[in-house]
Amino acid sequence: MNLLGNYKSVATYKTEGIILKKQKIQEADYIITIFSKHYGKIRAVAKGARRIISRKSGSLELLNWCSFFLAEGRNLDLISEVELKKTFQSLKEDLHKSIYSFQVLEIVDRLTVSENNPRIFKLLTEVLTLMDFWKKDNWEKINLLIGSFNIKLLHVLGFWDEREITKLYKLSVDDERRLKILRVLPLSNIQKIATEDVISSRIKDIIDKYTADVLESQIRSIKLIKDVDEMRNYDD
Repeated sequence: MNLLGNYKSVATYKTEGIILKKQKIQEADYIITIFSKHYGKIRAVAKGARRIISRKSGSLELLNWCSFFLAEGRNLDLISEVELKKTFQSLKEDLHKSIYSFQVLEIVDRLTVSENNPRIFKLLTEVLTLMDFWKKDNWEKINLLIGSFNIKLLHVLGFWDEREITKLYKLSVDDERRLKILRVLPLSNIQKIATEDVISSRIKDIIDKYTADVLESQIRSIKLIKDVDEMRNYDD
């Protein structure tokens, strides 16, 4: 099926969003998956974006926050213009931060649909902005941040059930309290709390396992994160 044809509608629209995924098609084109501020998840074609001279090519990278001008199509919409807003450059330059960031993108891509959800857009842009700003050696806080983001995302989507989780994983009262803190505390306040009071390898495993259960498959980036954690501990 030719994904680039059959654009019979001339309706156009503008939105902004974070690029979650890129998929190569044809000789010089991509399908771009975006989580947008106004429409939820969008899959759209960027024609000619792989050509070296394309004005779109530098903007259509994973993690980029862009403004998009799109034309509606029968199968997929068409990206006609892109304006780069933010690159989150430190997330791309540091291997450890990159892998954590890709986990965020993966979970958002796999859990969301094409429905407007400004709360998710706010969560996504906030977690990436905080990770981009924080020092790369602040790993315990970044683990807290990712755990809190996952819980908040699942909660917004209606998947987070603390009673069920307590029964499923036989949580102690302290573990229940820790998970509640990660759910209710704003992401911007995560850096202020004492790490040892909230996070542990058990809490991290519970969040990861429950997220995988909701997805009905493993989170692909989790193994990479564990490998990176081991490398970091070895270096230390």
